[in-house]
Amino acid sequence: MVHYLLFIFTSLFAKAAERPEKMLDSESRKNEETRAGFIAAVIAYVPLIILYGLRDSIGDTPGYIETFNRINPQSVFDSLSDRNPGYSVFQNFVKLYITDNPNIFLLILTIISVLLLLGTLSKYSPMFALSTFVFFGSTEASYVFNGARQFFAIAIMLYSLKYAEKSKIIKYTICCIIA
Repeated sequence: MVHYLLFIFTSLFAKAAERPEKMLDSESRKNEETRAGFIAAVIAYVPLIILYGLRDSIGDTPGYIETFNRINPQSVFDSLSDRNPGYSVFQNFVKLYITDNPNIFLLILTIISVLLLLGTLSKYSPMFALSTFVFFGSTEASYVFNGARQFFAIAIMLYSLKYAEKSKIIKYTICCIIA
């Protein structure tokens, strides 16, 4: 029930966040796109960030909490031989310099992942509310908490599309390696 309410409210907020833009298509006909401003998109996704960021027992969350509690890094580069070096460096950085509370770590991870996703959606999606609807309706939103490591990598990759589009291959490659 909570997920459905979140789905409804975020979709409604996403619709309110849209602003029409007049575009000309290839046949010189007016075509209206409804992109969202980044700040309005963030406001639309605040309920998702709060619910998913402050979770404690949904999906894989207990595993993420246990892993975060178990690590004892001496530097951010501990565990580079791990299968997920980018995530390990991020996790070590948070534990060393920000907090040793796993719930705050999950909130930070959720905020960064969702902001990266919103940066891409608000820039590239011609229909922000529909993109939000598909994000929830296809259950992709559940990956924010159930597969957070993978979603973090996907969000980095989506955000780095702007570098590929501008042919900034080195920046794009660095983002790919980090992800």
